[in-house]
Amino acid sequence: MMELYRKSMKRMEEEGVIKMIEILVRSEGMDTFNVDVKEVETIHNIKVKIQEIKGIPWDKQVLSYKGKKLEDDCNVADYNIENKSTLDLIVPPPGIQLFIKSDGIDTFTIDVKEKETIHNVKMKIQEIKGIPCDVQILFYQGQKQRYKLKDDCSLADYNIENKSILDLIDEKKMKEEALKKGEELLRAQPDLRNKTEIRWSEKGTGSNFVMLCELLKGNAIPTKKLDLDGNNIGDSGARMISEALKTNNTLTALSLGSDNNSMNE
Repeated sequence: MMELYRKSMKRMEEEGVIKMIEILVRSEGMDTFNVDVKEVETIHNIKVKIQEIKGIPWDKQVLSYKGKKLEDDCNVADYNIENKSTLDLIVPPPGIQLFIKSDGIDTFTIDVKEKETIHNVKMKIQEIKGIPCDVQILFYQGQKQRYKLKDDCSLADYNIENKSILDLIDEKKMKEEALKKGEELLRAQPDLRNKTEIRWSEKGTGSNFVMLCELLKGNAIPTKKLDLDGNNIGDSGARMISEALKTNNTLTALSLGSDNNSMNE
């Protein structure tokens, strides 16, 4: 059947019933090139010819004419594409696969684009695992440093490549666990309930710092003075302390660091 079809098409072409036309294909990042096609050829066939010329897989191509996307099963005549017409070729950026690792759940994968924002990545995690975007904290270990990923940045901004691993922290779960540990600590060391001054010696914003913030937030300890001098808590730590102070009603003095930033009521 296909052989008869080909012979019929060839005869019609020889008789001038089917015309050959030349179309121009332009795409960002490459020179405009020509493709010879028949008026009755499908868009799929054109994509196959482009694949033969440029090596771009046909199923990765998006063709448009005068701003309209061309469907694979339609033909040249359906869109009134004439000789010397110009088609626009778009090749979407290749997708990458990321591994998401988090305590308490199995490592899972998500498929994303290099230019997707971190917020979009969080949206996909929410769809898969049900963890709300606003409680997700994502980290990426680069070659020189560990990054806390910002929502409005893209994967490309952090040079995150295919098969990279992102560490996911559920902030809500982390705070709940920290508060639970804090309550256990208070049961083990009840004198903390009466301690009005604390000089915090641990650096950074690890789990113990989160625990401290949750205890302050819940007014579980009567701390009036908190010294964080030299602890390098950074902007994220300052935000956590600020959040705790919204509900804390005991703290009256806070030293934020070696730069002598402080808060006094």
